[in-house]
Amino acid sequence: MELAASGAYNKTFLSDWDNPVGNNLLAFECIGDHVYLLPQTSANIPYNELYQRRFGINLSDNSSFSLSYDAIGVCNNGISFFEENNNLPFPQATSTELASLERIKGELHLIRAFNYWHLALRYLPKPGASNYSTAGLIPQRLTVPKTADEAINIKYLTGKETYELVLADLKEAKDLLPEQYRPAIDDDSYQHGRANRYTAAALLARVYFLLGSQNATYYDSALTQLDYVISGPFDLNQDPIEAWNRSDASQGSEVIWYVLFYDLGQGNTFKRPTSLNYSDYRARDGNRGTDQLRCPWNQFTLSFDALQRIGWFDSLRQSTPEALMDKRYQQLYYRLEGNRDQNDNPLVYEMQYPHIKEAHLWGDKYYRAPDGQYSNVPIIRLAEMLLTRSILRLRHKSDPSGAVADLNLVRQRAGLPPLAPAELTEEHLHAERLKELAFEMDWVIYQMSLGLTIGTGDRTEGEGSTISPPYEGLYWSLPQTELDFKNN
Repeated sequence: MELAASGAYNKTFLSDWDNPVGNNLLAFECIGDHVYLLPQTSANIPYNELYQRRFGINLSDNSSFSLSYDAIGVCNNGISFFEENNNLPFPQATSTELASLERIKGELHLIRAFNYWHLALRYLPKPGASNYSTAGLIPQRLTVPKTADEAINIKYLTGKETYELVLADLKEAKDLLPEQYRPAIDDDSYQHGRANRYTAAALLARVYFLLGSQNATYYDSALTQLDYVISGPFDLNQDPIEAWNRSDASQGSEVIWYVLFYDLGQGNTFKRPTSLNYSDYRARDGNRGTDQLRCPWNQFTLSFDALQRIGWFDSLRQSTPEALMDKRYQQLYYRLEGNRDQNDNPLVYEMQYPHIKEAHLWGDKYYRAPDGQYSNVPIIRLAEMLLTRSILRLRHKSDPSGAVADLNLVRQRAGLPPLAPAELTEEHLHAERLKELAFEMDWVIYQMSLGLTIGTGDRTEGEGSTISPPYEGLYWSLPQTELDFKNN
């Protein structure tokens, strides 16, 4: 049974170019108002389609659809095995073995939910959209089909049905999973990169947060989950880079869930973030110092609009004093000055694209481990949970004191002075969120979770329109092979 759980993780995460998380991260970052597409650059991704916000089309990086359903199929096999045997598939199992089996079933429910969550984000109407409850678009696969007729004649899920499915699976997972690895019970492999009860609660918080934009009672449910996760064994006592610089069994103290890539026989870290990242995936030793390796096809930097909103660039594109004192700016981003001539230092000036004459700030979270191609990737961090609770305390509960307490934990870890409750505005929270979580597939989903307008950033006329709530049409078409099957 342990292989059922590990197989679900493998299908979800271990295709370096095509896994659902990396592909969807690319899509949701590139449509944001916080990124800028460097002109006259190219790469083997649908960069124009994404930056110009061409929804409803079949994107070329669509292979993650089938990988999500492969993972769902692995989960369904395992869950069906439990259910067909009244959740006691091995009658002679000891109490220790039963506890381990319960944990495995919890992992299967969680990974199934995680994949349906990603499918919903990419392929389904958003909560509040006119066709959210009516457009059946993605296949419902909850059991293993026993006949060809069962495989062919399937139900297609709406957005509403999919989110209900995700919530049900995550609740089941939270009930079944332990809070941590238990040496006398769990397989040794469960120690690293696997989901536990805190993971399930954190994912529940994300889903409730998004659904709360249409029904505020979901915000209360999100707060319940956030309180539980934040009370757990995680802290912000380490520098921001410590969540990103591991290619071994260790993990940063704020990391709630991460993908394990350090296994030299199996690991191969996400490649899609290369388009958004300064460092190449083959970088070594954190990619600092004089021996650096820049990704040769990166295209997306932080937008000048976003950099001014968060207070990191002034009107002349100079880095502000606040930026220079911020550990995130120093550790997780990389500034390049505009190109001057071909004799400049490529660690300081833009030499890859000589036509770029102004300074830009690159994200640089990925591939920062001693061996970049085996960098573990955090999926959920404590900082996100604190910032989500902070905005909900301020906006939903009218509790500026509680909100600023959470915010200040994040600010002070970054080396910034605390704010007072009387100073706090929503704009402070939005800015802190973007500084902390840019390039982690967060910003656009955060805006949708609060019902905010997604602006155009640095886009010029014809490069994409403002996206307003309820985000009608903000999803992409299924792969053509799936459409052919569905329509015939």
